[in-house]
Amino acid sequence: MNSLPRRAHAHAILMASALALASPVHAQTTQTRYPVVSKVEILFSMVSHYSHISDRMNFYNTNGNPKGNTNYAVPHLVYEPLVTLYNPYNQDLTMTRSRIKIWDPPVGFTFKKNDAWLRSDFASGNFHGLGRLNIMEQFNANARKSFTMLLSELKPNTYPGGSITLRPGESKTFSAWVEPAWSWGMETAGGLLTPRSFFDWNVDNRLTDRDYRTANPLGIEAIASTTPFLSSAKAGYQTDALTYSNGQRPTATLYDFETTWAREHNSVAIKLSDTVTVQTKSMRTTSINFGIPDFRVDLLKGQVEDPTADLVKAFPMSLTGIIQNDQQPVITRTFTAGDILQTPSDKTSGGKMPFASITMIAKTNALRENSFLTKPAVPTGSLYELHFKEVSDFTGAHVFSSDAPLDAPPTVLGYTRTGDILYIDFTGRPAIPGQITWKVRGSSNLSFIAPDNLDSVSTVQTGQSANGIYKAAIDITDKGERYFIRIEE
Repeated sequence: MNSLPRRAHAHAILMASALALASPVHAQTTQTRYPVVSKVEILFSMVSHYSHISDRMNFYNTNGNPKGNTNYAVPHLVYEPLVTLYNPYNQDLTMTRSRIKIWDPPVGFTFKKNDAWLRSDFASGNFHGLGRLNIMEQFNANARKSFTMLLSELKPNTYPGGSITLRPGESKTFSAWVEPAWSWGMETAGGLLTPRSFFDWNVDNRLTDRDYRTANPLGIEAIASTTPFLSSAKAGYQTDALTYSNGQRPTATLYDFETTWAREHNSVAIKLSDTVTVQTKSMRTTSINFGIPDFRVDLLKGQVEDPTADLVKAFPMSLTGIIQNDQQPVITRTFTAGDILQTPSDKTSGGKMPFASITMIAKTNALRENSFLTKPAVPTGSLYELHFKEVSDFTGAHVFSSDAPLDAPPTVLGYTRTGDILYIDFTGRPAIPGQITWKVRGSSNLSFIAPDNLDSVSTVQTGQSANGIYKAAIDITDKGERYFIRIEE
């Protein structure tokens, strides 16, 4: 975003005497108000850990060359969903919770240890989706992957479950709740069969659809961040199932001392100085073609466990028209195993390194019209677009909608007066919060020779999905019937 051009004196002028007659800019045809899902992003990273299962630790301690479990690290693919909710209304939107389901992230992967493909299918040019990167579905071309997220705020006891309040025009980004004391050692303390929350090696554990920490069957606990980014970057759902088990691991991926023993495992222990290469591209990840879109996000009520019975609105997406680097559609990154290491006691992200992101972002025109829940339904392709992008840090992709006003002065979309509060909806240069500080000035005449500084009685909400949609709430108490407002950057 920092590369976008600036306009030093862009402004919009409104006359307050007309405001009392204005109707709200955002119409809603349904009786119950729901937030707008303005962005869904899945951030992908690589991290490595020491083997933590006793028989594997013992093997590398006694049979390794060199000997010692800590001379080897196991690479993991990490995947972290983020959901941004937006309140388009001129009233606070308060919810005890919100619920989102994400189906079939449209991204495939291949992996190498040094120069050797970790699955024979990778050597044939095939990529595998997240659904196949676990012990139960590794050979299943119809495998699917979903994330069910129960969104809330942190309560005073630092546990999730607090009500969500979105002020007019406000948005908040939610990601998986990570306990402050979390470490990889804490995650694996219960043994292989009972991961705490994030070690997603077995689909039967359903770690990405329910939360065992709070016995919550409605979804993984996700909390609001103070930024558009992850609430905590040290954890993340992850799998070490990068190769095949059942004796089908390619021989070229084995060290000489592993030839018999390690062939049965679909995790890979790599010397700290050796490398793991990940390739990723956007793709449909299941071979089931009937009735299943390439990607789908559901807005749910958060009332019952069955997502079909809980559905408010489904947003199915096609990969047609995805915005990506078409000259280089495959993202390739190579990491040294020791460089991405996170030790068992480390309470930071350690060497974890992001490399790619898939983002579904609301189009600016759709946000202008608030057409997400209208009847008849607007096609999802008119509401959202998909972006696939290489990334290099935990702030993610920084994408903005293709119809966002990149180099245009603020444009007023509508305005409404509620009591002494004037709400102005406008578009402007897209930015995340903190990148633009809008100034609000007022005057009793159009000359603005000595304008009133209204910053202390004004709030300008910046959408965290960076669509260039803004809402200003201005207290115009005792300003009279002829009063003018100017918003400038």
